[in-house]
Formats: sequence, C-alpha cells, structure tokens
Amino acid sequence: AVVVQSSAPQCSLLLFIQPSSLLFLLVCSVFFMSFLLKPTSSLASRISNPLLLRSTLLVQHKMLSASIIGGRESLVSDVPKYNETLSRVEDVPIFLQKIYPGVPLDAMSASRLGDGVTNVVIRVKFDLDKISSECIQPILSQSILLRIYGKNTELFIDRKREIANHLRLFDHGFAEPVIAIFANGYVYGFSPGRPCKPKDLKDPFVTTAIARQVAKFHNEISIEDNEQPHAFERIRSWLAKIPEQYTKDENQALFESFSDINSTLVQRTEDLERQVEEMGAEHAWCHNDLLLNNVLLHDVEGEDHPRVSMIDYEYGNCNYTGFEIANHFNEYAGLSLQDLDYSRLPNKDEQATWITHYLEERKGREPTSEEIGHLLEEMNVFIDVSHMFWGVWALVQAEVSEIDFPYMEYAKVRLQRLNH
Repeated sequence: AVVVQSSAPQCSLLLFIQPSSLLFLLVCSVFFMSFLLKPTSSLASRISNPLLLRSTLLVQHKMLSASIIGGRESLVSDVPKYNETLSRVEDVPIFLQKIYPGVPLDAMSASRLGDGVTNVVIRVKFDLDKISSECIQPILSQSILLRIYGKNTELFIDRKREIANHLRLFDHGFAEPVIAIFANGYVYGFSPGRPCKPKDLKDPFVTTAIARQVAKFHNEISIEDNEQPHAFERIRSWLAKIPEQYTKDENQALFESFSDINSTLVQRTEDLERQVEEMGAEHAWCHNDLLLNNVLLHDVEGEDHPRVSMIDYEYGNCNYTGFEIANHFNEYAGLSLQDLDYSRLPNKDEQATWITHYLEERKGREPTSEEIGHLLEEMNVFIDVSHMFWGVWALVQAEVSEIDFPYMEYAKVRLQRLNH
C-alpha cells in the first residue's frame, strides 16, 4: 500500500498496488508529484486529459474486486455504504457531497439517463474547473452514474449478487468500478458510449464484435463447479408471484384477454425445460439481458468501426449460453411497444454467421459445422425460453412496478410469440 499525502488537511489517498503493477505505480507517482508541486491550480487545468485522472485513481477500486471468484460476495461489504434513500434527481448532488466532500454543489449536474424498465439511472457530470485541487477527491471521470432500484425489484433481482457481479466484471476489465452503495441503489463509474440501435445491427462489424464480446464473457467469468443454470428457476419463482387479481382493473382485463396462454404457462415451462435438458445445453456465466440499450458502441478516433461493451449486470448469473444468444436475437425487435418489430430478428443464415464468430472466440479456433449446427438448433428452443422468461417477468412487474412502462401489454406480446 502506498499513502500519498498532500499539504492540505485530510487529503491523503491510499493506493493499493499489486506487485505486478509497477508501471501503474510509476504513472501514479508522476501524477501526484505534479499535483504536489502545483497546489493552487484547478483540477481541470492540472490534467489536460481527464482519463489520466480516472486511470490513476482506478487503482484504489481494483482491490474491491480482486478476490471475488465464482460468484462469492465477500467483498461487497468492503464498498463504502450510506443509509440515504434517493428518489429525486435534485437530491443526488447533495448526497454525493458525502462521498466527495470537497466538491461544491454547483460543480455537479444530475439528470436521468434513458428509460429503464427496472431501475432509474442518473448521470452526474462534474465541472472540473470548479473543483479545487487543494483537496482532491477520487473522481473517476467527468461523469458517474447512480442506479436507483425500482420498487419491489428485490422480487426479481438479488441486489447483493448484482454488485458482486459488477465487481467481478470490473476485475476482468468488462465494467466500471463500484464507488459506493446507498439504501436503494449504488454509485459506479460511467462508460462513455452510445446505445446500440437496430440500424447498427446492419453493420456486420458491429454484430461480429458483439458475438466476440459475448464469448469473452462466457470464457473469462468463472462459475463455481456446482453452479447450475438459473433460467427455469427464475421463471418458476416469478410464476409463483403472479397475483390472483391485479390491483388495476385495466391490467386485470388485459391479463384475461390472453388467458388461453396464461393458463398453460406452468405446463409450457415444464415442456421447455425438458427440451433443454434433452439438448444437453452448455452453461456459463451469462449477462442474461442483452437488449440493445445494454450494448454500448464506442466510436474511437482513427478507427472505422466502433468498439463494443456491455452494461447492466443485475440479471447476470450462471445460465445456458444458448439462452444468452437467443435472448439477444429476440432483442433485435426492440423494447418500445411503439417500435417492436420481430421481423428484424436475424434469419437462419445471419444467426449462423453470428454463432460462427461467437464459437471462434469461445474456442480459439475455427468451429466445425456440427458445432455451429448444434448451437443453431438450440435457438429454436431458447427463443421461446426467452419469451417465457420476459413475459412472466412482465406479468409480475405489471403489479409491483412504479416505473411508467406498459408491462401487461409487453407480457402479452412476448407470451403470444410462444405460438409462433
């Protein structure tokens, strides 16, 4: 451990350096020497590239995830915790002063990011020119994110495991660091990029990059020997939570409008599970929610095609790799009911191409036609498992969620796809 102490009171920073990170230590030393030699200039003027600041201070967060292996959650307790419950965007900068006490309110601007259907995500931008370097705080970049959990989402998501997932993925270079936990959410680093759109999937370089990134997830994130796929366990748990009578009359009426499907959900789930068992489907650590908004494209200067990363790991756990792929294919249709179009799903040739790139990355060699064909055959079953998974999820959300989204209508669309 290396302690860096400035002349300003209460401004020491403890950096945890792994023995293999000597080059990183050199970068840190150069940065902080510059900091100590110029005590009066602003943070922004001190650093021409804010990413240097982020890279330097990232070291202290890596220790949080270094020993999370195979889903163990032991170090979640090491993340700083606060008792605040947040609901309003305007309260966020006030709360953040507890994490960053040297940062004035007018140096932070908060706004809601996107239209999440499980959580509310708030982005906070820092005005680095307004932050004094006399007491530097561990700001990772010019933006951070706060994830505020939706009401009753503990019915769907193990939040402690979600944070453990995030820490594990950070340790493997797939995610930004976790900064702090509060009563109904957590704070983490911001990854600049743009959400993938249906039009982006027409670019074969983008779909190839996605396939290879998914394979890296499946290869590099370890699971315990006794971990089993969770898809059907989750579906059954959600089936048990469907209310006998919906509180809102319009939800009840819509639910009854497709009762021919709803009355067979338990039997259909058993049938799908039997088919999957007969296929001998492979499993690994999976993201499980690769909708297009969770795929970020990063445009890099000097490169013709964007790089790809994945965000939002709340549903991540051990699952069937075929489910991961089929679920992603289903998301080609979109999420908004106004724009939902299943004709956008990849055809068999496009699926085979995607699977080929996935298997090349997964196996480190050219896959055989039998391997491609086997995984392609799994799509016929896992496409329906995906519809069942999110259809039943939406039936429960329709009763418990306060987020403005037509869950019951979405459930109907997804479950009716079981008949295709």
